[in-house]
Amino acid sequence: NKRRKNSVFVKKLCNNSMDAPASTSRTVTKDEVEKILSQYNHNPKKQNPLYATTANQYGKNKPSPATYTTERHGLSKKFSRSFNGTMFRDEGLTATMTKSNIHDSLTPQFV
Repeated sequence: NKRRKNSVFVKKLCNNSMDAPASTSRTVTKDEVEKILSQYNHNPKKQNPLYATTANQYGKNKPSPATYTTERHGLSKKFSRSFNGTMFRDEGLTATMTKSNIHDSLTPQFV
């Protein structure tokens, strides 16, 4: 997620290293948590009360030192890098009959 990688908070916590090995773990001190939370801009969306759900309650309140996760455990990118930047392309054979988008009578009946 491009937005998340460019986040000031993610960069600070990972020391500008998004490729931390799996064995790396980092604990944020109380002073760092206070600094991060003081810079946090909390602006939750206003929601329609007719469509309110309990899932919307998670982001309603601003994070506090008690709710902030101070431990970060990095993951290795070894598996992803093994593809050398190539993306998966589905080149499989499509064996279905093409159906008409206009009318069912126009669909070929070769069965």
